[in-house]
Amino acid sequence: MTSALLAVALMLSQASPPTPSGPHACFRSATADQAARRAVALSLLASRAWLELKLPTVRQETQVKELHRRHKQLRERVKALALDSSFTARERELMARPLGGWDSQELADTSWAMEQAGTLLWALGRHQQLPAYHQPMTMDEALKPITAPGAAEELLRAPRLRAPAELARVQAESELFVWRAREESARRREQTGTEVPTHVTEAIRQARERQTTVRTDGTDLTVGPRRVVELDAAGLKMLLQVASARRDALSFVCAPAS
Repeated sequence: MTSALLAVALMLSQASPPTPSGPHACFRSATADQAARRAVALSLLASRAWLELKLPTVRQETQVKELHRRHKQLRERVKALALDSSFTARERELMARPLGGWDSQELADTSWAMEQAGTLLWALGRHQQLPAYHQPMTMDEALKPITAPGAAEELLRAPRLRAPAELARVQAESELFVWRAREESARRREQTGTEVPTHVTEAIRQARERQTTVRTDGTDLTVGPRRVVELDAAGLKMLLQVASARRDALSFVCAPAS
């Protein structure tokens, strides 16, 4: 990288994180019904990803047949709940493939559907709160509200979204964690040590004043008992992936201010 490009990169890395102007504002981009349908669709996509992950590990013919039976059930469920339009074009194409037809990158990409589904279920009031950002939700944590027989149908009958201000605050918080993870990655490429840059601490202070997050020790964002600056490379990557999945899910129902 030339010195000029390096200077530009450093300048961009020190920009303040995206924040709403004034109070947290949610510009609704989806109805409660659309959000509920998207949550159920993502849960089925996550279930399909699990089948793809499991298929290469089974050897007995009865186990293989069981996975194919579950795959058939998933496709029937999509049709029964009229969810086809709740998938993206890419997701529809993936769901239409025969079981075993995904490559490793497609599997890796769709594995985050569960985190997005769980986040939308929080937005719909089915989870009390979202866990810390340092690890993804388990299948039980993310999808339990709609895995019992009839639970998805019950959700789709009368869905309700949380208050716009609450949705906007958590969307801003997830965006803040995405920004912080990227800032930390950029810092490590240029220097060593564990000093939190001044501009990061100032941005976090402002975010706390706006009540965007309480997940901070005053100088850095926290993930569980640790600060972001203390995470190893794998932990930092996981933080970015979890925060990005939650941000993307919330952006479906609460478009950020332009």
